[in-house]
Amino acid sequence: MTARTDALFWDAHWQRYELPRRVDLRSYFAYRCDRMFRSVVPRTTTGRFIDVGAGLGQWLIYFREVFGYEVVGVDNSPKACELARRNVALAGIDADVVCADIMSAPIDELSFDVVYSGGLVEHFDDPMPIIQRMSDLVKPGGLHIVSVPNLDSFYWRIRRRLNPAVEREHRKITPDMLRRMLVHAGMTDVTINYFGSVRLPHVRRRGVSGPGPDVSPPVWLAMRSVDRGLTTLFRLLDVHPEGTRLSQQIVGIGRAAKGREVS
Repeated sequence: MTARTDALFWDAHWQRYELPRRVDLRSYFAYRCDRMFRSVVPRTTTGRFIDVGAGLGQWLIYFREVFGYEVVGVDNSPKACELARRNVALAGIDADVVCADIMSAPIDELSFDVVYSGGLVEHFDDPMPIIQRMSDLVKPGGLHIVSVPNLDSFYWRIRRRLNPAVEREHRKITPDMLRRMLVHAGMTDVTINYFGSVRLPHVRRRGVSGPGPDVSPPVWLAMRSVDRGLTTLFRLLDVHPEGTRLSQQIVGIGRAAKGREVS
């Protein structure tokens, strides 16, 4: 199972972010994620949620505050884990952040009601072992939610033009591939959807810290204005023009069968 990125790559990536960091529902993508999660995830006072590839821990904060889950994050980047621990502390929530490779992390099988990964499995030449490992963590009747980039989209075409390195950092995963992997991993009632509408890639205004390619202030302002304008329009009209070319993500949702066992 060959990784296309490593912990050093992600350390360099995450150190560009400043805290605190939360899920910002003014973003169209975060808004659509919120709508999706609310449609499938039950509220609880006893359930457990795990984010595999947790990054800065924004979704740990969100799932704790919105749904009431006990939350766990796993990431193999020491910098991400350091920042995630600080971030959840700033939010005033309890969260267990495990700094480890998910394949060897000391986490019990069948122990989570919701297992989520957003932007992880596409960084491996063979994502099936990770899909299987995450599925093995899902309790009977629980949910496995996987988000991967739609590399055929308008969004990713622009990103490749701005930063050609993303081509070698990501493995293309199609909706059919994602479905087959979730089914093979033991999930049932699997649904696959394109997710998110037209948006522009993150760029960084020259001279300001943060993620994304460095661009001049006029270019940054123009791209930000177009992105926010599209977001506002889609939300006001309650339209979601999602599909092969427009959506930047593909999302798979599977449910673990009740009474399942992991060998």
